[in-house]
Amino acid sequence: MLSILITNIILSGRSGTEVATVELAYALKSRGHRVAIFSPMLGATARIARTLGIPVTNQIGKIGFVPDIIHGHHNVALIAALIRFPKTPAVFVCHDSVSPYDSPPPLLNRIGGYVAIDAVCRDRMIVDGVPESKIQIIANGVDLTKFPLRQKIAKKPSKALIVTKHIADFVPEIEKACKLRGIEVDAVGSGVGKIATNLPERFLEADVVFAFSRSAIEASATGAMVILTDHNGFGGILSSELLQDWPDSFMGCRKVVEHTIRTESMLHALEQYDAKTITEVSSTLRKKVGLDSVIQQWEGLYNDVIQAWKPELIDSAHDDALLAATVSEATMTLYETYDNSNSISRFDGADIRLATQVGKKSGTAIRTTGVQGFLVHGPYTPLEAGQYRVKLYGEIRSLGGEFHAFAQVTINKDRVVIIDSYPLIKIEDSNLILDMPLLLDDAVSELEVRVWVYADSSLDVNLLEIIAVEEKE
Repeated sequence: MLSILITNIILSGRSGTEVATVELAYALKSRGHRVAIFSPMLGATARIARTLGIPVTNQIGKIGFVPDIIHGHHNVALIAALIRFPKTPAVFVCHDSVSPYDSPPPLLNRIGGYVAIDAVCRDRMIVDGVPESKIQIIANGVDLTKFPLRQKIAKKPSKALIVTKHIADFVPEIEKACKLRGIEVDAVGSGVGKIATNLPERFLEADVVFAFSRSAIEASATGAMVILTDHNGFGGILSSELLQDWPDSFMGCRKVVEHTIRTESMLHALEQYDAKTITEVSSTLRKKVGLDSVIQQWEGLYNDVIQAWKPELIDSAHDDALLAATVSEATMTLYETYDNSNSISRFDGADIRLATQVGKKSGTAIRTTGVQGFLVHGPYTPLEAGQYRVKLYGEIRSLGGEFHAFAQVTINKDRVVIIDSYPLIKIEDSNLILDMPLLLDDAVSELEVRVWVYADSSLDVNLLEIIAVEEKE
């Protein structure tokens, strides 16, 4: 049996990596391995792990044993473990195709394996410099004992559940469609301020679940019809055809979803409800995502990395210098991204907190597609009372004909508009396209910046800055 240290940047909520970390740790522990979790930021999920008998700490010096292998989620957390245990090999796992914390650490001999949870994440690591030959795909597994298959699938849907993440502006369209079909509907998740701690039970009660990524997989495992939706758009119905491409499908974390969520498209999706088809999809999925088979893949990889480990090739001083430099850069990114006391908050187009209704994400750009609507909306960040400047950077090819693209600012969950129709600007030899003053008389829980474009607008948005302005005495 092995001693295994798992790292994850945060362990307080129900994000995909947090759930996957605890389920992986418990499954490995149940198979006789010694397991601990290191996470710099702890909360409710850490407490759940501890009740399962899994040691969790935010202090890398207090692991209590020298691991045989480090299973690394998130570069910052993994680097801390690599520095603390210089004679232990590691595997790095990429869970997200855009997050800066899912980019691989410096390519070192100490990292013996690179794993992507889907093909999109694999492609991201290739771009980041990892040779394709060193990457394998191991999809996240589901604990099927927690998500059992219902005894009977209803012939006609009567209840639906919407699972949201950060943004829930699409929920009303789904609610309207369900109401028109006589289906009782509820919404949960951070996007609606209603965190569900009993998702397995909620999935079993719902005939139809509107969800994406991990939640979609879990819901289908219980025998619910799954309609793939989130703030990025509509991905169709989870079908046997999509599962053929698993894990490279619309359930992948950052797969582009091109269809806007509309009541009409939701009505059409609900019309496809068929108990026999749902049974077939659920049966196929359960065979593919069971946690037991996934754990066997991990055990095989751990053993391969340990057997190939050559500690004599390790230059600890050289490696630690590279790792320390990476930690310094990543920590500054973390500070700028999450610390609201910082004078400048930056969000590039790849940031999951900047969404698009009618555009298309391409690298760090959000690009118009010839469709009228909100090109950008986000980042839904809290701000203290004070004076700010809101700046957008990008490229304007055309602002349109009769009507020009403009920006709006809304606050709090009720989306009160406090700035409306502030025009975008096109400046020669400059990538600044918006410079807008903002005065907040009171603190806000969510600040949203919107960019409206017309069908003939042609532009990219690459970066949003929110800059605190000090009052002059």
